[in-house]
Amino acid sequence: MDYGNYSEKELLIACTKGDKGAWDIFVGKYTDLIYHTIHKTLKMYYPCFLYQDIEDIHNSIFLSLIDNDYKKLRQYKGINGCTVSSYLISNSR
Repeated sequence: MDYGNYSEKELLIACTKGDKGAWDIFVGKYTDLIYHTIHKTLKMYYPCFLYQDIEDIHNSIFLSLIDNDYKKLRQYKGINGCTVSSYLISNSR
């Protein structure tokens, strides 16, 4: 399946249906954003953090998105111009 042509919303829907290929694309697409957000937040509030802290938080965030049958991903509605990226940032802090 060619996920490259999927919109953010279509990719999200495919993920919530348990499509492993869509999930892999989703993680690849948003992993840098999540890493950057974690790094920026830790740098601001916990200047003595370890790289392993970032890795652990990153993994926890993605696990939380699929927990309870993708509950957090299903909560995304995309209203008022909210993108998947902004939704992920607001839910990763």
